[in-house]
Amino acid sequence: MPIGNVNSTERGSGARFNDGKPDLSLIPPRLLYVKGRTHLDLADALHDLMFAGDDSALTHWHNMMMREHVADCAHVFEYGKRKYAAWNWAKGMAWSIPVACALRHAHALWVEEQENDAESGLSHIGHILCNTTMILHFTRNYPDLNDLPHKVLNANANN
Repeated sequence: MPIGNVNSTERGSGARFNDGKPDLSLIPPRLLYVKGRTHLDLADALHDLMFAGDDSALTHWHNMMMREHVADCAHVFEYGKRKYAAWNWAKGMAWSIPVACALRHAHALWVEEQENDAESGLSHIGHILCNTTMILHFTRNYPDLNDLPHKVLNANANN
């Protein structure tokens, strides 16, 4: 089932159509099979965000990769503009959604060794960077939409 509403301007209403796609945000990234240093660094960075609430490693990874792949990221955002609406993603959504998407594209790129996404025809690295851009935007602008284990586990620990 799609989430969000592409026609809404409400906070947290960013739309995504992920039907039939596995939710890899339910598996700790360090427990996923990783292949190569760049993949491991991304998995570690997402793990730190998910379980410690620390986005510093993700920010570093994202900035390093954007140097070389900014055009790939821009092409994926252009695709998203056509598929959803301009700036749909910036309305916010549960953090686990772009985390799961980033992990799916990372798995396809580095484990399945697919350069491009079957649906969009665009590079998986561009998709990963779009999703890490979303995550970093959300950490600064939508802390209330954080549904990652760190927030959930800490909230349960206080009960």
